[in-house]
Amino acid sequence: MRAAFTQVEERFGRVDILVNSAGVARIRAIEETADADIQACVGTNLLGPIHTIRSAVPLLRAAGGGDILNISSEITLDHMPLMAMYAASKHGLNGFTAAMHKELRGDGIRVALVILGSISDSAFIENFPGEDRQRAAPIWEADGYLTRVGAMKPLPSATVARVMVQLLSTPPEVVQDVVHIRPAD
Repeated sequence: MRAAFTQVEERFGRVDILVNSAGVARIRAIEETADADIQACVGTNLLGPIHTIRSAVPLLRAAGGGDILNISSEITLDHMPLMAMYAASKHGLNGFTAAMHKELRGDGIRVALVILGSISDSAFIENFPGEDRQRAAPIWEADGYLTRVGAMKPLPSATVARVMVQLLSTPPEVVQDVVHIRPAD
């Protein structure tokens, strides 16, 4: 990551906006969760943003400030069976984002947490092989999670992108530290 941001600095001299939008999940009961599953979820969803922000902050400071958006999940608002590693990593991201919000605000760097629900045209579904979804479906239905958070009514990514552009377009003196984007009822 540091090498990538060194290249950004050489080419552009600064960073104005950083969006950490990655999501890896596995449908697993905790006792079935392999080390590779833990590494994939925590490595992508929590450690990825940590390494990215650490590398971007000097360039954001050089630009006189900027914005960081960390994309989290509705799973942090209402837990879903068989998704503990995903939930744990996104909760970690939420806490890290809150800490970065306080640490970087004096530098004019706004750090916001964006909590998203389902996206209709996302590649996130590729995390879940068909057999995993089939096994989980009755458990999720019995729990009621999908109905409670509106996962059955996903938003198109273009809609989410428009909202994020609005967030990034607010005047610098406006802080939006937590934003929840979900379908209208």
